[in-house]
Amino acid sequence: NNAWLNLREATHYQNNQNSRVKVNNKSGLKGVTVNKALGKWRSQISVSGKKIHLGYFLTPEAAHDAYCAAATKFYGDFARTS
Repeated sequence: NNAWLNLREATHYQNNQNSRVKVNNKSGLKGVTVNKALGKWRSQISVSGKKIHLGYFLTPEAAHDAYCAAATKFYGDFARTS
């Protein structure tokens, strides 16, 4: 519902942080990709146009947990983790 009462003021940058998981994301989790050579899951986040590597993990869920923590830290109320 896009009624004025339901909307909040946000910059273009803040609004982009609230995007959904991309349709071409093979893991199904935001901020998570697989590194087949290592057999591990990589977590990363983009902050002010720069990608920050959060680490490699044994499971996609662990990588996503790292992304969620970073999103909350960097994006605050505008974080969207799914």
